Amino acid sequence: MAIRMSGMISGLDTDAIVSELVKAYSTKVETYEKAQTKLSWKQDAWKSLNSEVYSLYKTVGNMRYSSAYSLKTASVSDSTKATVSASSEAVNGTQKLKINELAQSAYLTGDEISSSSITTSTTLAELGYSGSENIEFTVGTGDDAKTTSIAIDENTKISDVLNQLKSAGVNASFDTTYNRFYVSAKTSGADSSFSFSTDYSGEGTSALSTLGLASTDNYIEGKDAEIELNGVTYTGNSNSFTINGLTINAQAVTTDPITITTATDSQGLYDKIKSFLNDYNDLINEMTSLYNADSAKGYEPLTDDEKDAMSETEIEKWETKIKDSLLRRDSTLNGIMSVMINAMSGSVTMDTNGNAVTYDSDAGYYTYKGAALVDADGNNITNSTQLRSFINSSANTEGISTYSLGSFGIKTLGVLNAADNEQYAYHIDGDEDDSDTSGNADKLLTAINQNPEVVEAFFKNLSSNLYSAIDAKMKSTTLSSAYTIYNDKEMSQEYSDYTDTISDWEDKLQDLEDYYYDKFSAMETALAELQSNTSALSTLLGTG
Repeated sequence: MAIRMSGMISGLDTDAIVSELVKAYSTKVETYEKAQTKLSWKQDAWKSLNSEVYSLYKTVGNMRYSSAYSLKTASVSDSTKATVSASSEAVNGTQKLKINELAQSAYLTGDEISSSSITTSTTLAELGYSGSENIEFTVGTGDDAKTTSIAIDENTKISDVLNQLKSAGVNASFDTTYNRFYVSAKTSGADSSFSFSTDYSGEGTSALSTLGLASTDNYIEGKDAEIELNGVTYTGNSNSFTINGLTINAQAVTTDPITITTATDSQGLYDKIKSFLNDYNDLINEMTSLYNADSAKGYEPLTDDEKDAMSETEIEKWETKIKDSLLRRDSTLNGIMSVMINAMSGSVTMDTNGNAVTYDSDAGYYTYKGAALVDADGNNITNSTQLRSFINSSANTEGISTYSLGSFGIKTLGVLNAADNEQYAYHIDGDEDDSDTSGNADKLLTAINQNPEVVEAFFKNLSSNLYSAIDAKMKSTTLSSAYTIYNDKEMSQEYSDYTDTISDWEDKLQDLEDYYYDKFSAMETALAELQSNTSALSTLLGTG
């Protein structure tokens, strides 16, 4: 920007005058800058909320499947002999386990080489060895055996032997206190066994003897583990077995069979549902709070000059007031809230085994177990009134009933009883962590214990409905990206448009300022000439 020195002759505050003359244009720039700042804050607010919605979306996506509910616990009658865990595939009931053999890793404790001090830098020559030979070291048995040839001569160091043994696939160490090698397999089982052989045929002592590795007196052979589960024998190279959903870790040989008991993890399933409801509550409460936020009418983002006149605390309070109100009465927010609330308030009609009754819109009637649901007279049930009548009739021999969250003691407190902006949050009767409902009977845990199939079927259906509702709002459009519940593309374009508009108005402002400064500069020039002419005339007259 050029340095202007104006008002030198006229004495006018040209900068102040020009500032007032172009104020309409500078106000335009500020207005668009404030609007762009507010839009940026709104984008941030939506990004944060969208991340939370997407997190819930993934959670309910997983809860649509049986694997999310097949939580199992497994216990064993003697935990000193084995530990057991169960996956969702494990069968409930009791089973007999006998442990016949534990897996063993092959292990060799070498003989003492010398009573004198030895280090890993000691050579075989220093141990009295001369000549050269190859030691054949074999790991494994049968077709899977792997043999490595280790070249030895009098210059070979203890460290060289260690490195070559490790390269051959075993653990190896040398204890300089007891002057012994220790060699062990990296895995357990019969296939972990190893052996040494040599082509030595000279006089004196072979390299194996020199290294204390010739004797097998202190060698422990690798062994496989062997167990019997319900009378069937299983073997393996480790003490861990995974059989039909059970993971068994054998710890000691048993004389008599011990008992494994597998059951549905009722508390685990309860906690999973509670965790889902907590996530939903946190999100819907936040949405409700944002939607019902106090108005920030009269508050706009501050200019730099306005900030200079305020403290940091005042600025923060001012901006927080605006940011908290950005999604107030937002129609997009109301839309996602509505579909979530509706999905959670839905019901499922099914029997006690979790087989659902669904409406076939193409056929125009309800179906059950792949066929039309009919009343006592054999007529297809075509509407909800007929369905309710059927459920309460003697024709309902399958125990079909309609379930909602309320059937399991899960409900909202209502507008009158709930805290501000928490009227859509769900509470579990008997939840010890919920002061509002902890004193009520725990219907959910009772239902899980008595009929987990019904609980699973209901929440699978509920999750599927909630997932579909959110998914529909996250579809990609010309205004929004995939997995986005707000018009991010539109807002991004709007932000870019503001940038262009601000730039245009800044150019207009600059041009107008230059125009007025040119005018005042011309005036100053004219005044200077007038002053010069007046001085000359005064001089002339004075002289005369």
